[in-house]
Formats: sequence, structure tokens, C-alpha cells
Amino acid sequence: MKEPVSSRITTNPNDYTVYNPSQVLVPVGIIKYPWINQIYFRIHGAVVIDGLTPTQNLYYEATQAHLMMKDAMEDLFGSDRVRTVAHPNNHPNYITAAVNDLILTEKVTNITLYIIAHGNIERVNMGGNNYTCANLKTLMDANPTVRFTLIIETCRGGSWKDYFQALGAAGVPNLDMCIASTTRDKSAYPDWDYSDGQTDHNAADDEFVEFTSDFILQMERWTATANWPTIQGLTTPSFGNDNTLKLYYYCYKCVKNRNYPAASLPIYESYVLTERTPILIQEPEIYYQ
Repeated sequence: MKEPVSSRITTNPNDYTVYNPSQVLVPVGIIKYPWINQIYFRIHGAVVIDGLTPTQNLYYEATQAHLMMKDAMEDLFGSDRVRTVAHPNNHPNYITAAVNDLILTEKVTNITLYIIAHGNIERVNMGGNNYTCANLKTLMDANPTVRFTLIIETCRGGSWKDYFQALGAAGVPNLDMCIASTTRDKSAYPDWDYSDGQTDHNAADDEFVEFTSDFILQMERWTATANWPTIQGLTTPSFGNDNTLKLYYYCYKCVKNRNYPAASLPIYESYVLTERTPILIQEPEIYYQ
């Protein structure tokens, strides 16, 4: 068996690396007998979306986080299975076009949507236009055989988690997971290294945007050859044989608690400095079904 390959997320050798077991070990089903149905054939891809425009606050930080996540997803799934939406082509219609292109051109069956944008309750600013939870649900409804995961980096991002959680599996059956960088009533923040007497646990490593950079660092950590068996072996919660969902879940839990999976540790162990007490002005959330 070949060892997992790796590539740089950026050209800077001091930046993150995400190793890619899944790109080498792509599960391709082979039907030996014509009357036996193929039961496992999954092709993952991603659409990485930056809603900001050059005149908006934190444009530089957001665009850098967007590029890091783009490169991380390319490391995971291959560059041919990743599409980007960014200024000047970040109108909501481009999101639909990117999703459709992955489905039609690359035959992708499982799509991760990463969105970084300024936002409010159940909406984000997408190139000066509103993009809402309802808009995304319409897109998912139009592709019922495709599985979706949403990772959203925005103020009030938890309102997206709340929206889809309220609908549940009956209302949006093809959403596997939603990870939000904060709750519906809190903001999201750029990278902070010091605040209120607190020092970021990984101040020397994360950059640009608090939650996104911490999440990518965990992707780097857990896709490394030595750590990948931990992801593969995750059984609680059960994501079946979908190692991508296992990876996202484990990275989220490690961001929230840098000593995960140790139990009952306080919230100030979070890698997100703005979540640690006495600050507590940001709280990432997750929903899965």
C-alpha cells in the first residue's frame, strides 16, 4: 500500500501542510458479478467561497483564509475536485454554477461547502448580495442525490446551524454536517494572539482568522500518516465509512478542546482564543445527522 502523499497548502514552507490519505486511497467499487449492486462509491469535492469585496473590512484576512482552505481541500480531494468562488465572481449564482460543475464534470457525490463572509442571522454578504440559508437549501434540494457538508466562517454563523438543525433530516435529508465558527448571537474574529491576559495556545502557528486557521491546523495534524488511523477508527459518533466526516468532526472537537478526547475539560482549553474565558465572545458549533 502506498504511503499518503502530501503537498503544501501555501508556497511558504513555514505554513501548513495537509496530508492526503483519501486522495491515494480513493474507494472505488468494483462489481465482480453483475447482479450484485455496488454499495460503496463516494467521490468527495469542495466549493470554497469568499464573499468579501476589496472595500469591506477584513478583506485581506478573509482572502488569505480562503486561499488556505482552498489549498487544504485540494490536498484532500485533488485540485480537479475543488472549485473556488471569490471576488469579482462571488455573486450567489456562481455558487450554484460551481456546485453543478463538480457534479456534472467530476461526478462528485459529496460536496463540502466552505463559506467565509460577513454575515448576520441566516444570511451572509456575497459580493454585495444576500445569500441565505433558504438559498442554500434550494441548492441542496435541487441535488437530492448529492451529500453536502457546510463549514461557515461568519458572524452569527450559528444561525445557519440552527436553521438546518430545526429542519432536521426530514427537511434537508442530504445535509450531513454543519460547522459554524460561532453561535447565532456572537461574532467571528480574525486571528488574535493576546487578549484580556490570555495568550493563544498556538499563537505562533495560526493566522488570519481564528476558527478557520485553527481548523486547518487540525486537518494538518490528523491527516498525517501517524495520526490517520485515529480518524479511520472513530466510531462514536458513527459516520459509517465516511472518513471525511470523521476528519471534520475530530478537527472540530480538537479546536474546541485542545486535549480532546479527554473528557470534561473546561471551555478555556479551546484553540480559539476568543472562546476562552474570560473572553468568551465566540463559540464554534456543530450539527450532524
